[in-house]
Amino acid sequence: MNNQNRDLNDIVYYPLLFLSIAFLFIVIVFKLYFDGVEHKDEFYFIFFTIIALIIFIGYSLYLKMDKIKKNIFRKDQEIVKNNQTLESIIDIQKELLSKNSFDVSINKILKITINIVDAHRVYIFKNYTKDGGVYCSQIVEYVKDGVEAQLNNPKLQDISYEEPFIKRWYEKFLKKESIEGFTEEFPEHEQPTLNAQDIKSILVMPIYYDDKFWGIIGFDNCMSKHIWTDTEKKVLDILSQSMVATLIKENYAVELEKEVKLKVNQLREKDNMLIQQSKMAAMGEMIGNIAHQWRQPLNIIGASVMGLTIRYESNSLTDEYVEKFTQNTEDTLQKMSKTIDDFRNFFRPNKVKESFELNKVIKDTIEFLSDSFKVNNIDIVYKNDKIINIDGFKSELQQVLLNIFNNSKDAIKINNIQRGKIEVATDTRNSNIIISISDNGKGIPLDILDKVFEPYFTTKFKHQGTGLGLYMSKMIIENSMGGEINVSNLEDGAVFDIIIPR
Repeated sequence: MNNQNRDLNDIVYYPLLFLSIAFLFIVIVFKLYFDGVEHKDEFYFIFFTIIALIIFIGYSLYLKMDKIKKNIFRKDQEIVKNNQTLESIIDIQKELLSKNSFDVSINKILKITINIVDAHRVYIFKNYTKDGGVYCSQIVEYVKDGVEAQLNNPKLQDISYEEPFIKRWYEKFLKKESIEGFTEEFPEHEQPTLNAQDIKSILVMPIYYDDKFWGIIGFDNCMSKHIWTDTEKKVLDILSQSMVATLIKENYAVELEKEVKLKVNQLREKDNMLIQQSKMAAMGEMIGNIAHQWRQPLNIIGASVMGLTIRYESNSLTDEYVEKFTQNTEDTLQKMSKTIDDFRNFFRPNKVKESFELNKVIKDTIEFLSDSFKVNNIDIVYKNDKIINIDGFKSELQQVLLNIFNNSKDAIKINNIQRGKIEVATDTRNSNIIISISDNGKGIPLDILDKVFEPYFTTKFKHQGTGLGLYMSKMIIENSMGGEINVSNLEDGAVFDIIIPR
């Protein structure tokens, strides 16, 4: 701005100087005329000499003024150009900060960039290593109308930096130097590649990211021999760094998303394995439950067979008795078969969401455990006939109920409660389903109350438990059913509250 102000001052100064000199010369002429001179020829000589000097000085000042005006015009053009460049940079930064993906934004960015400089083609090459060597391939490009695109040119893919036409460039890129100039002034072995793309002048700049040679950005002028200014180079360097930083961040985000998905899948697989491990850990108790449930039917069948034998030996066997024996035996076998089916369903991995009735799931689970709990003098009380439907994973909810029931049973046994009791209650509150399971097992010690849901935490002997039951119950309720599970102490025992969104 200082130079421009000086030029504006000169526009005023030089005309005033000329007028002052002209006025001085006129004064001198009139003085000579009125004072008189001895010879007329001498007067005319002086007069015309002064006129010539005025014309010469005036013409010199005219040339100076014209140069000043052109300089001001050129600087005005530079100011306009710089303003346009700044506006373009702002537009590019806005596009980079937009929510559009880099693939969507890159063409807009390159279009803006190519209009900042006198170029007809702009492109980016990305580096990579292969077989111990460094290669580059063109990944994006934008061209003006009438210029042939090179993005699909196979000769611009998988280029080794050891190839003759680019080896010199690579050495300069490693020094963070640019390649620029007129094609006709390049080494002869480099010109064919440039001429094949109709390049008259070129500017290629290395792109460094985190001090690593990431790739190159190039600008081709296909119409004239353009000399690249320092301002253009600085602008292009800033833009290339911004574009590549955004591209790398987006690629990082994509890779991070893939990594997160992979980790999530691995965690899900791990959870599924833990669920199965928890189920297998409970298998011993379940086999005991089956044994309890089969003991009575087997005794009934054994007694029926003995009665059949006695009647046969005493010749008192009748058709009616045989029919009754057959029916009773068939019913008993059906009950035993149902026990096996229930057992198989419990241990079958199932991640299919389904709609089921909560009351039936609770009653089936209680029935499955009934004989085992009777042996330990424990009553399970559930009095709720209100129909509540749930969309979720039925078998996993059954496992949660079994884990909590067995946990209550163990607490009752460990504390030698003579008459054990487990109560189950269900209710709906706002948009949630509440399942409360309480017992009279004297509760959970306060110093471990907040640890019962931690993996592998158990108060039992190692051969009695794995510490996975309540942990997996928490994982199932929170992750599979989107709910929560809490535990607290009552006056004579503990209560587990399961909250599931409807």
